[in-house]
Amino acid sequence: MLAMRANAWRKKEVFSAWLLVARRIRLSRRFTHISHLQYCSSRERMSLRKLFKNMRNMKKIKRCYTSDDEKNIRAGLGHLRIWFTKVWVRKAFLTWESYYMLQKNLELAKRWNEKRVIKRVFRGFNGYAMSEIKSRRAIRSASIQQRMIAQYIRDIDSSSDKNTDVDARGTSLAKQKRAQQYDEARRRKSNLQKELDADILSQQRAQRRQRVESERREREEKFKLNWAKKKSEVESACLEQCKSWMLSSDFKNQSQKKQREVQQYLSITQASAMNTDRENSITSLAAINYSILDAKMAHAGIVPDDLFRSLEKMKSPINAVPFQSALVSCGLILDPSEFESIFNGLAQYKKSKEVSVDFSDLHVLRRLADTYIGQEGTRWKLYVSPIHQQQLLHNIFTGKKIFEKNVKKKNIRQMVSENLQDYELLKARRKHSEKQRQAHRTMIEHHAAMSIQSMYFQWRGRQRIQKRLWIIERKKMFQTRAKQAGAAMLIQRYFRSRRGSGYDKA
Repeated sequence: MLAMRANAWRKKEVFSAWLLVARRIRLSRRFTHISHLQYCSSRERMSLRKLFKNMRNMKKIKRCYTSDDEKNIRAGLGHLRIWFTKVWVRKAFLTWESYYMLQKNLELAKRWNEKRVIKRVFRGFNGYAMSEIKSRRAIRSASIQQRMIAQYIRDIDSSSDKNTDVDARGTSLAKQKRAQQYDEARRRKSNLQKELDADILSQQRAQRRQRVESERREREEKFKLNWAKKKSEVESACLEQCKSWMLSSDFKNQSQKKQREVQQYLSITQASAMNTDRENSITSLAAINYSILDAKMAHAGIVPDDLFRSLEKMKSPINAVPFQSALVSCGLILDPSEFESIFNGLAQYKKSKEVSVDFSDLHVLRRLADTYIGQEGTRWKLYVSPIHQQQLLHNIFTGKKIFEKNVKKKNIRQMVSENLQDYELLKARRKHSEKQRQAHRTMIEHHAAMSIQSMYFQWRGRQRIQKRLWIIERKKMFQTRAKQAGAAMLIQRYFRSRRGSGYDKA
């Protein structure tokens, strides 16, 4: 009974599924038929629309032309004009294609010629260098062999002069003397060879130091030239952005805020003596001189962070000579009197007998000058004149000074506007300096990697030479035997000549 119910339920489910599929197929056929009817109707409408348009154009043509001949002539002229346009376009395309292929062939020939010239120059230079090395080696070996033979002949002469007696030559004492002389000659030869090798090694080391130093100098100069060009591009782009920024509401709000602050500092009624840090800073000769130095660096396009990085490597306290050398390395060159006045003013912050500056004191002066006298990298500074004992606005770039009784609103407006532009330029220079420092570090790491790679290749070459050392030793053995044979022939010739001269005297 249960199986019959399950079979009936299965048949029911299959029939419902079949009905669902049949309904879907029926709907899809109906939709396909509807879409086909709509497509046919749209095509009919389009054909009718084109037919109406063609009839309208034909009516217009009939109205324009007086006769069928004129219509045929105008149609022929139109076809001729179309044909001329197509011919002109094709001719222009063919001309452009010929010029393009000519330019491509010219560039290919130029590259091939350059490669050929470079290969020829390298081949000539390599041949000259190898011939020079071979000639120097031959001259060196010939001079060494000549010294050895001359020394050996001198030793033989001295031994023959001392031992004139023929009977004494055969004794053991004469043999010991000959062996001693031979040992001394060998020691002299080895010492001479060591001296020659040491001299050659010292010359090679000196030449390598000169070459490495010249390559480093050329690399640094090329790097500085490239980044100086990028720096000028960054500064020009920043100035263009400042021109558009000055027209915005943000610049207007910042400018008004800064103007109110400067007016409050210069006003007698609104001034306050509660801010003792500001009063001490604007009257401190050290802070004033640092702000002047900061403006000088901004005028020269130098970021203060570069100066502090170079001063950080020096030992504190810093004297005048290393401080001036750090400024020169950054690119700021001051007159001797101007530098002396600025450095003496900076040295007065410590109140000691020595004229020197601590690195930590420079950080403190930098913070005080940036906070109270004028923002870092700006041209206008507000401080108390040590001579007149009154506040003044000082433009370090032009040297213009405006005392507080002569300050007007237009001066304050000009000061705030130029200071804001200078500060934006300083931020752009800082970003550029950071990128330049990272690029310089990357360049040094790349050069170090290339140097290590070349050293590894040389080491690998020496290892391969050591594995094939027996071939080199064999060649050296044959060369030594040839030298010994030549020396023996020279000695034999010398003895024969001496023996012949002795017989003639007898």
